[in-house]
Amino acid sequence: MLKILRHKGVAKKVLWFITVIIILSFGFFGSALILRDRNESLAGKIFRKKIDITEFKKAHSEVQLQYKLQYGENFEKVRNMINLEQETWNRLILLHEAKKSKVSDQEVIAYVEKLPFFQRDGKFDTQLYDIILSRVLSVTPRTFEETIRNNIKINKFVDTHIQAVKVTDQEASDAFQRKNGKVQVSYVLVSPDQFKKETTVSEETIKQYYDKYKLEFLMPPAISVAYVSMPYNTQNPVNNDAIRTKAYELYQDLQRSKDLEKSAVKYQAAVNTSPYFSMENADLSLGWTYELLQQLFTLNKTDAVEPFETAKGIQILQIKDRRDAYIPELKDIKNKVQDAVLLDGAKEIAAKKAEEYLAKIKEQQSLTKLDDFGRIAKSLGLEVSQTSLFNREEYLPKIGLSKNFQEAAFSLNQDNKISPVTKISIGYCILHLDNAQLADQKEFEKTKETLKKELSQEKYSQSYNELITDLRSQAQLQDLVSQRKDMLR
Repeated sequence: MLKILRHKGVAKKVLWFITVIIILSFGFFGSALILRDRNESLAGKIFRKKIDITEFKKAHSEVQLQYKLQYGENFEKVRNMINLEQETWNRLILLHEAKKSKVSDQEVIAYVEKLPFFQRDGKFDTQLYDIILSRVLSVTPRTFEETIRNNIKINKFVDTHIQAVKVTDQEASDAFQRKNGKVQVSYVLVSPDQFKKETTVSEETIKQYYDKYKLEFLMPPAISVAYVSMPYNTQNPVNNDAIRTKAYELYQDLQRSKDLEKSAVKYQAAVNTSPYFSMENADLSLGWTYELLQQLFTLNKTDAVEPFETAKGIQILQIKDRRDAYIPELKDIKNKVQDAVLLDGAKEIAAKKAEEYLAKIKEQQSLTKLDDFGRIAKSLGLEVSQTSLFNREEYLPKIGLSKNFQEAAFSLNQDNKISPVTKISIGYCILHLDNAQLADQKEFEKTKETLKKELSQEKYSQSYNELITDLRSQAQLQDLVSQRKDMLR
């Protein structure tokens, strides 16, 4: 082989072949790198137009600025509850549609000068404007004014598609009655629990139910948290500053070690570990707020949060482990599945029984010509309960917050005092109207104009959401940002 290669002609041909391969390889891989770079700079598409990450980031910054103006210092508290990426796409879509709208410099100036937080003694204050932009919003005047220009463009476009919403006095009165009117009902509850013994279950039924309703047994994402609690000195509160200092020193050490156990040893602090918990079953007795829980579920393993204060002291938390959502194997939750099968069968029996009871109650009433719901129900061996006067969305003992129960109760009137069988979370109800109390008309007159404004805003928001939904459908949005969160870093 070596002798062949030493032959001058052959060696020359081989060298040319290798050279061509190298050139082609560089061309291929170079093109691949270019394509990869282009794809990595692409945020997505709207209306078949490519949106690069620079344009997306600019709109994303404008969205954040809008919410900062809206919520002020509370923005960071509500930030996790806002889908900023979705709002950014909405903004880009609206700007695409509003591109024909022209906004003059004078319009921008007039808009900015009317914003109350730039005013002092009722007049626009240039010095205050510069201070707020630089120190509070951390933006340049040019960036801020460009955001305002785009806002005006969007407002002009939206105003051409959503007409001014008017609310009549009658609509406001009806809404006031819905919110403040009260009813009192008697009811019979037919609970499925009492019929579980009448249902049968087999191994095959359990398996079939599990296979069909696996998602019902989905275990949500969960985390385990290691934490140090440093209780305050209730006898001598002066010492609490030293406790806070110690907590922050421990936290700084944790930032370096990434191990709460090791850092805690240095400061002679005890480490506790929580069991796995989801957002729905967190132990709130530890003083963890809803906002803190939201933050915890965004963190990775070994991430920690800054020391935070509770009523009892100060705590330092570190994510010990994370567990993704999963569906347990049948063997691990067989008893739970069996209970679900039994309850399913019991619900069918309870629903039929409730219909039978309703028919008998109505039959007795037609015979006696008397409105005697309670006596008839008791004669059938049923337990009758009565609510106090309640309004919509009010928590009721035994019933809880039940939309179906409330809708059934408020649909009753003097001509129709008994409801159909109404399904609620704990069983099946038959309701009877005992009393109805209209809202105070004098109170309505006091609040009428405010209520009309609120209703007008609700209608406007509904129309706006419908417009956005329609535009997103037309835009045929291709969103690459949601797939790659690192794009925004």
